[in-house]
Amino acid sequence: MSAIEVSWFSALCDDDYEQLGVVRPDLLSSWNHCSSLVRTVHDVGFDNVLLPSGYDLGIDTLSFASSIAPHITHMRLLTAIRCGEVWVPQLARQLATLNQVLNGALTINIISSEMPGETLDGPARYRRTTETMQALRTLLNGQRLDMDGEFLQLHVDAPRICKEMASAPPFYFGGLSDEARDTAAKDADVYLMADADCTYDFRELGRFVEQWNAGSKFVMGSRFKGSIEDGAMPRLHRYFGTPLTTWMLNRIFGSKFSDIHCGMRGVDADALRAMTISSPSWEYASEMIIKAIEMELPTSEVPIHFYADRGTRQSHMKRR
Repeated sequence: MSAIEVSWFSALCDDDYEQLGVVRPDLLSSWNHCSSLVRTVHDVGFDNVLLPSGYDLGIDTLSFASSIAPHITHMRLLTAIRCGEVWVPQLARQLATLNQVLNGALTINIISSEMPGETLDGPARYRRTTETMQALRTLLNGQRLDMDGEFLQLHVDAPRICKEMASAPPFYFGGLSDEARDTAAKDADVYLMADADCTYDFRELGRFVEQWNAGSKFVMGSRFKGSIEDGAMPRLHRYFGTPLTTWMLNRIFGSKFSDIHCGMRGVDADALRAMTISSPSWEYASEMIIKAIEMELPTSEVPIHFYADRGTRQSHMKRR
């Protein structure tokens, strides 16, 4: 997966218009119309295409995805699933089969919504979403599921096809409510962190993704392996402080970091939880590195660019 994914949308839910809101019968969802859309974006080189999911309108997402999958050779399918609609072990089996047909090119869009005839408030819907994602990820990774949750009570082995694939496809999840953001944070696979002051370039995310895909659990950015813009770092820090403290940590712990103070770094979600970070402020950065070493996490470094701030950043020492 590259740093920027360029995707399109296939109108499976009767939501294709030449003029917004003006319904044309020939643009309503059908196999012929929607498959033509997917084949077109596939042929012109898009990275992914969203296959949305509804109930009253359009056509079934998984049936469509299974039918179009044999025609896909160099694009991902972002297949939407609505939490609560399908029994989770069966859904895991369907998704693993679809992923096999796509040669591992499946991505999953998690939808948190009420089912037809159901009344469920936002917090409850997102609690169900959390349970569904955790259960799906467990089974799609080929592992046994033992869950006694609010919405799911399941004690099952993973289906054979899930054990054979043994790798959950990426989950895509979004939302603007507090509950949606909490769900996204809680159930992310990895966490990437960086100062949001334009000193780090988030377009370099792809380098971190490559290392995660290669098996790293802790990925550090390195300004010294990349580049440092003039004025981005005080000369004392650049030529003395950071190199010295990096050398000291490497000497003490037998590590090989080149830039222990780089603020752009990423860590596997399970590893971060196991670290039980306790530092109350910016010291967490050093604590994270030391615990990654102690936990013997597969670790890598990637070169990044470090830019001068735009005059609004407050010193870390003053943020207490």
